[in-house]
Amino acid sequence: MISRSNGTAFQGAYVIARRVGDPRLTAVGVASGARYASSSSSPSLKGLFEIPGLPPGDYTVEIEQIDPSFTGGSSVGPVDPPATLPGPAEFWNGANESGTSTDVPSEASVIAVGAATAIGSINLVINDGTTGVSTATATPAPTATRTPTPVRTATRTATPVATATATRTATPSATGTAARTATPGAGATETPGPTATPTANGALTCGAVPEAGCRKPTAPQRAALMLKDRDLDTRDTLRWKWTRGAATVKGDFGDPLTTTSYALCVYDETAAGQALVLSADIAASGLCAGRSCWQENTRGFRYTNREGTAGGVTSLTLKAGDEGKAQIALKGLGTALAMPTLPFTQDPRVTVQLKNDLGLCWDATFSAPATKTTDTEFRDKSD
Repeated sequence: MISRSNGTAFQGAYVIARRVGDPRLTAVGVASGARYASSSSSPSLKGLFEIPGLPPGDYTVEIEQIDPSFTGGSSVGPVDPPATLPGPAEFWNGANESGTSTDVPSEASVIAVGAATAIGSINLVINDGTTGVSTATATPAPTATRTPTPVRTATRTATPVATATATRTATPSATGTAARTATPGAGATETPGPTATPTANGALTCGAVPEAGCRKPTAPQRAALMLKDRDLDTRDTLRWKWTRGAATVKGDFGDPLTTTSYALCVYDETAAGQALVLSADIAASGLCAGRSCWQENTRGFRYTNREGTAGGVTSLTLKAGDEGKAQIALKGLGTALAMPTLPFTQDPRVTVQLKNDLGLCWDATFSAPATKTTDTEFRDKSD
């Protein structure tokens, strides 16, 4: 059931079940109340949804705004033009589901789905600020019906989700590395639809050489870097973890919800000097999938952009802490990720920095030999 904070059933929210292991590939969505559009139907039925045919696995459930572009007989119904979601996008978090505060993506409850099973009582409450008692009971129970036959790919409908473009250009480097244009590999299928671009303040950019005086891990091998350049550019991957970090207070992160922008900068050192080979600008503020890209918590901030429109960055976690306790984690995925040409020269090192427009930065260096370095993958732990 999809309802507002005051318990009123809401018709026309886009309900999406995403498999935890591959949320961008296995994701099936329906509109709430799609089967109960008649004005003679009970009002409580307008918030019900059913997601059939999910492959077995662990899933999270969320709701989003249906893109207003889907009008005039669109199969994304039942309201035409689409209904306006009265609050931000939501993630179902089980017993903690609330209509009075924004749900955090990292706290989404995981639902285990088996073959030929049905899951009920998935009740999401839209945080719209209306008064009254929210309903999160088992009446009437929505279902996510399973078929016994495993399915490897999800059926895609005209969802209001940003689609990746097939062409990308690599970030210019100081060594004049030629930009490359990637084409989708075999089996790549693009779903036509409007592209969603986050609205945000101005972004920060990387310099030609690394910043000096950045904060570093307090112990060796406590930062890690991984890049995978796959044949299908939608699967290109970046991971950077910075742990056991130098003392950082929450105020050092600024206020990315409104004004503080960030930039990820990767430099490959050669005999000729440092070269910027990858950059991603993560702007302050902005909306991603209908909700704020940035969320604040007690220790810091978290950025979530599943479409990776900020240079391919899909998540960034900033955690303040005393000496040896601060942490940063960044993930990137897809065609917007300007994957550098591998292998790195790494003569003698690769440097990764995250900086903000307050003039602060956090970095780690990765000296040769790397744990793994090929023309499709780089893995290493910091000095």
